[in-house]
Amino acid sequence: MARYEEHPVKPTTAVIVLVLSFLFLYCPWLLGSKELYWEEVNYAIQAVENTWFPPLSIEQAVAVANGFPLYPLMARLLYELGIPMELALRLLSIASLGILATMVYLTTVRIGGTMAGATATVTLLASNIVIEKALNGYPNMLMLLLLTAGQLSWFTLGARRGNWS
Repeated sequence: MARYEEHPVKPTTAVIVLVLSFLFLYCPWLLGSKELYWEEVNYAIQAVENTWFPPLSIEQAVAVANGFPLYPLMARLLYELGIPMELALRLLSIASLGILATMVYLTTVRIGGTMAGATATVTLLASNIVIEKALNGYPNMLMLLLLTAGQLSWFTLGARRGNWS
């Protein structure tokens, strides 16, 4: 009678599967082919009309209250580099998700191994809400990336190294 033995996943295989799943789920080569959605138009206007210093989010000559000026500034930088606005807004969101997925993978590999890292990253990438929000040109993924980076930095410096100051 044959016994089934489960072999550990190789890190290179896990990374290849994760990159392919990211490419197939989000199709970055098709980002600029769709028209702008509802709120994407507002972020496109803010990106074109904002000022570099002071970093104000301006929409049709009115300052946006409770704005998120980093996202329109980054979109404007990409736009000035020659990338179309539709692609620039969505590229920031997809790039933020890619960096976030990399952070999740590296963190969970250190804590639980390659299989845990692959599982956590696929769970992030295949979540319905993440798929919906990442494909639209909204600052949600950039904000999530910054919050997660801050939380991981705080956890690494505070809890693991004991440096709470």
